[in-house]
Amino acid sequence: MDGSGHSFLTQEAWEGKIYSGGWIAGQGGAGTVRAPADDSAVASVGQGGAADVASAAVAARAAQQGWEATPAHERARILNAAADILERNGDELIPWIIRETGSIPPKAGIEVEHSAGFLRAAAAAAVEPAGRIVPSQDGRHEELLRVPHGVVGVISPFNFPLILSVRAIAAALATGNAVIHKPDPRTPITGGIIIARIFEEAGLPENLLHIVPGGADVGAALCSDPNIAMVSFTGSPEVGSKVGEACGRNLKRVQLELGGKNALVILDDADFTAAKASRLPVGNPATEQCALGPLISDAEAERIKGIVDDAVDKGAQLLAGGTPSGRMFPATVLAGVKPGMRAFEEEIFGPVAVVVAYDSDDHAVELANMSDYGLAAGIIGTDLGRARAIGNRLRVGHLHINDQTVMASPFVPFGGRGRSGNGSRISGPAIWEEFTQWVWVTTRPEAVV
Repeated sequence: MDGSGHSFLTQEAWEGKIYSGGWIAGQGGAGTVRAPADDSAVASVGQGGAADVASAAVAARAAQQGWEATPAHERARILNAAADILERNGDELIPWIIRETGSIPPKAGIEVEHSAGFLRAAAAAAVEPAGRIVPSQDGRHEELLRVPHGVVGVISPFNFPLILSVRAIAAALATGNAVIHKPDPRTPITGGIIIARIFEEAGLPENLLHIVPGGADVGAALCSDPNIAMVSFTGSPEVGSKVGEACGRNLKRVQLELGGKNALVILDDADFTAAKASRLPVGNPATEQCALGPLISDAEAERIKGIVDDAVDKGAQLLAGGTPSGRMFPATVLAGVKPGMRAFEEEIFGPVAVVVAYDSDDHAVELANMSDYGLAAGIIGTDLGRARAIGNRLRVGHLHINDQTVMASPFVPFGGRGRSGNGSRISGPAIWEEFTQWVWVTTRPEAVV
């Protein structure tokens, strides 16, 4: 493994273990993480189970009380230290990210850069005022306080495993919670081990962060354990609905950031530029220069190929790509896509551009709003008033004028509507909205009898 000559992610400390009060053996033993590009072994990672979640939850709940009482500036100091450590060790970590996730180097660099940004934004949020004085009708002193939930379970996906784990973990810790985190089993190093190491080095007190890789049993335990008050989930709508149902059944707060089918509306006054999908070569980013890395699994390649074939069978035109070689899926363009085709209805989550024609602004809005998803949309055009008027009619959580739909910032609330989430948000001011709750406190100078 390139980068193994450095010392920050020395395998002897964590290989085959989970992080729970230190590096320990998990209930599930250990499993081999394999590179999606060539199926080679990356490392052995510890596997947890429901019993590990239960013991971690007890320890986290006990540790959280002291963390809640810790001055906000000290919580912020540790979060900023974690960001410093992540950035300082980026050169060592990027090769791990490339190999485990199949990311091209620029995307792996973004994982490090943006994750550090989320840590620093959470540190800034930690020292924001977390209460307010409210008017009283009868002479009492009345105030509203924001208090942490207690222990937060975090479940993250494989596509941006470091960023999408850190943004929830940092927010939860900043607001005084403890965390038990389940990374995606395909990316537990990028989405888990690295995070444990940066907080370990930053001096986060013991038992405030637990990393428990594992399967569905670990996720189910997070949703049912009585010592866990909230679950923050990022992933597919199918799994997210099960997480929401389980959390509701156990009266837990749940924050769901799910899939997207993001429309990019190109207006007829747009400045078109030429681009060819054949200029985006696909390959193994760990060993060759390429614009696209592998898909995460054979099953994903088969699923996306099925979506492309369905569109072609129903009359769409395949203008480029369409045929994978194993997990290597070429840049693909489908034109003439219409409602009723899987390419129109489903989140593809792969390098497939779907082109849909429209007749008018109203028709464009109608087509965009046909989706059950509601994460993001973009409008490209020179008439900004027209573009904004169209965008304002789209049922999405993020709207971008003359920009792409895939954007993120640690300073804005991120989330969507419909199958894209339950209306909850993460990051920015949503840190306080999601990871704390109000307490109303009244005080009289003397007791009333």
